[in-house]
Amino acid sequence: MTYWERLHHLKLQSLQRRRERYIIIQMWKVFNELSPNVAGIIFKDSGSRHGPRAEVPSVNHRAQRSKASLFEGSFSVRGPTLWNTLLADVKLTQTTEKLKVILWRHLSGIPDWPPTTNYSIEHNNSLSEWAKWKEFSGAKRQWRLKMRIKTTVEEMKTNLIVSRA
Repeated sequence: MTYWERLHHLKLQSLQRRRERYIIIQMWKVFNELSPNVAGIIFKDSGSRHGPRAEVPSVNHRAQRSKASLFEGSFSVRGPTLWNTLLADVKLTQTTEKLKVILWRHLSGIPDWPPTTNYSIEHNNSLSEWAKWKEFSGAKRQWRLKMRIKTTVEEMKTNLIVSRA
């Protein structure tokens, strides 16, 4: 069983996904003024199905790449980026407990394929990357099909070994 299959089988999320979930919960608390807005995040109502959006600060393109990379990984950038991938029904939840349940359901529908050693993946598994990936529903179908094919091939190998014995 691969790492991804074990995560799915045990109904666990990868460390990366859990970190992103925590960032989203913290953004929700900032939005609802339950936590101080130390990063100075600005929320604007977009009027779309995505509900309120957070402004993502732009990076100084003249900065060193290492400093720009640190900036892009900071809460003030990651938080708004992840927040903007959510739909309004997740963002406008009334209580933290309801948010956690709705967010769990939402994240459970998104494939969680963290980059791991000896496994190749087309992207870095971030929710913001999945949102950019237009074929999300197709990817989920491909993943299910891949699991079915793998299971079928393993069954065929088992049957072949049993028939030879």
